[in-house]
Amino acid sequence: MRRAVVSLLLILAAVGGCGDGGARDEANQLYSEGGAAASSGDHQKAVERFSQALEKFPAGFIHFERAKSYAALGKDDEARKDIEAARADGVAESECSLLLTEMQKPLARRFKLPRAPRPR
Repeated sequence: MRRAVVSLLLILAAVGGCGDGGARDEANQLYSEGGAAASSGDHQKAVERFSQALEKFPAGFIHFERAKSYAALGKDDEARKDIEAARADGVAESECSLLLTEMQKPLARRFKLPRAPRPR
């Protein structure tokens, strides 16, 4: 009897874990939409999508991407909170440090790559 109860509990735990797949899929879709918005320069929309993704599936990499968009909008306090959440969830310290360094620049100079010299 005890064996049957343990087996039933294991089966229920496995099936119950499948419920996260829908939330994870939704979060992935929202994360992709946020990334596309950020790439096109619409950081406000990116923040909204990343926030929605975090509601579905909290993950450090989503916090990190939202932090980049917050930093691009000049919302440094919010960016720092997300950087800390990303760190706590295992995002590489080097990535977090690079973003914090970028945030020390004036807003107009953030995320600007130097232009390569023209070939002669």
